[in-house]
Amino acid sequence: MSFVEIRNVRKVFGEGERQIVALEEANLTVEKNEFISLLGPSGCGKTTLLKIVSGLLPLTSGTVVVDDKPVNGPYSDYGFVFQQASLMPWRTVRENVLFPMEILRRRDSALDRADELLELTGLAGFAHARPHELSGGMQQRVSLCRALIHKPKLLLMDEPFGALDEFTRLEMNDLLLKVKHETNAAVLFVTHSVAESVYLADRIVVFSRRPARVQLEIPVELPAHRTQEMRFMPEFIKAERHASEALGIIKGH
Repeated sequence: MSFVEIRNVRKVFGEGERQIVALEEANLTVEKNEFISLLGPSGCGKTTLLKIVSGLLPLTSGTVVVDDKPVNGPYSDYGFVFQQASLMPWRTVRENVLFPMEILRRRDSALDRADELLELTGLAGFAHARPHELSGGMQQRVSLCRALIHKPKLLLMDEPFGALDEFTRLEMNDLLLKVKHETNAAVLFVTHSVAESVYLADRIVVFSRRPARVQLEIPVELPAHRTQEMRFMPEFIKAERHASEALGIIKGH
């Protein structure tokens, strides 16, 4: 069995004439340590799927299994990174990172882990800074550390770099791949950037318009160790075109 199994997932919001079908028979698997990018039109249900996988949102029908355990509600073995960092302004960087461990009553045992993550993400010198003293990219680094503090096997990311400038976004892409290599977490990553999806992923999953179904899966045939120069390789351009055609951004042959 795959690490994550999403089978025939359907999600309906509302009732009667106001009923909205967000997901219809969504099927997807994720292997251990695999990086999956989710692409699709705005409002097609990608974020809804992440929330269902996390147990934060109940599904209408179907099944989700993570690490051989059915998902029937919230559980602790995942990290979630949203588009906005949502840091607590009165806490230092280090205290923001440690917050989940306070909830789990394991703060003291996580102090070294917090410092290791801050070092890994280039934030060691900002451990005692407040969020307002950081750039947007640095705030997202803190958010990433916070999501990884409890060593989750699954990382769920909902357009985490969408609000950043292009240069910072490229830096964060490389940082994320570095962190993934260090932590060996599986990643489900929602983005609207085709180029970003190709650069980061082992496999791209393209969703249809709502109600969302998996329309196409595209394997990314690039070396595991990514560099920015690879954006100009034929394999990169081929995958980017394939995904763009599936989304209707350009016409296929």
